Amino acid sequence: MDAESQLEKELKDKRTTVALREHLESVKGSRDEVADPSKRRLDHFFDENDHLHDKSNLIVHQNLVAQSFLELSQAAKIQSRRLQTSLKNFSGALFIEQLNKRGTTAGVNQIEEEEAIPSNTVFDFESLGAEVSKYYRIAPSIDFMYGLQELRRKERQFKRTIRHKERSGKLSKPEEVTQGDSGEKTVADKRIETMDSTLRKEKNVSLYDIAVDQGSFSKSVENLFYFSFLVKDGRARVAADKIGYQATSIDPAERARQSTGEESRQVILRFDYNRWVTAKNSASQSTQTVL
Repeated sequence: MDAESQLEKELKDKRTTVALREHLESVKGSRDEVADPSKRRLDHFFDENDHLHDKSNLIVHQNLVAQSFLELSQAAKIQSRRLQTSLKNFSGALFIEQLNKRGTTAGVNQIEEEEAIPSNTVFDFESLGAEVSKYYRIAPSIDFMYGLQELRRKERQFKRTIRHKERSGKLSKPEEVTQGDSGEKTVADKRIETMDSTLRKEKNVSLYDIAVDQGSFSKSVENLFYFSFLVKDGRARVAADKIGYQATSIDPAERARQSTGEESRQVILRFDYNRWVTAKNSASQSTQTVL
C-alpha cells in the first residue's frame, strides 16, 4: 500500500469515527423521543447504526457501534413497556387463519375479507419471514482487522544423545575412597563419640542424664537425635522403666549376636518442652554428660 492510499484510508477512518461519535451523542440526546411508541425514530436510529457498522474497520469503531446499540436496546425495552393492547381473548385458530390469508402466494390484494379461502392454498413461510424480519435485529459483533494467521509448523529438531556423541579427551578415573578414611569430624560426630564413651564407661545410665542439656531444649532434642545413631548402629539400647528411660551400652561381642532387624535397632519415645523441664530438674549432676 503506497503512502497516498494509506493517507486516504486514515482520513476515511477518521470520518467514520466522527460520524459514529455524532451518532452516539444523537442517540443519547433523543432517548425520550426514541422510546416513544408513537414515533418511528427508533427504526431510523437502528438503520443508521447498521449502516455505520458496515463502514467500521477499527476496534474503536466497533466499540462506538456497540454503545449505540446498547442505548437503542434500552430505548426499545422502554418502548415495549409503554405499549398497551385491548386484546382480552386470543383465538389460535383465528390467528392461523389470518396468517394463512395474508401469506398465500396469490397475494394480499387479490383476496377480499369476505372471500372464502381455497382448499388448495399454500402457506408461504418466506413471505411471512420477510414481513416480520424487520422487527428482529442482530446485535453488532466485534469485527477484527486481522483474520486467521498462517502459522508455519515448527520444524522438528533432532538432538544426538550422549551415547552417540564422540568422546573427546581421556576418561577420568574417580578417586577411590576407602572405608577407613575419615575427614574432619563434625559437631555431630563429636557428640556421638562423647555419648558413646560415657555410655561404655557407665554401662547403664538414664537417657535424660546423658542427653538432656540443662540450658537448651533445642540442644537436648539434637542430643536425642544423635543418640539414635548409637541405637541404630547396635551400640546401645533404650528400655523404659518407672523413672523414665534407661540407656545401656552393648558390648562388641553382644552386638554380633544381636538381631539385625528393625525392631532391635529403634526406639519410640515422647520428648516435649514440659518433659524437658522435668528431666533437667531431676537429672543427676554427677552423671550428666556435658555436650
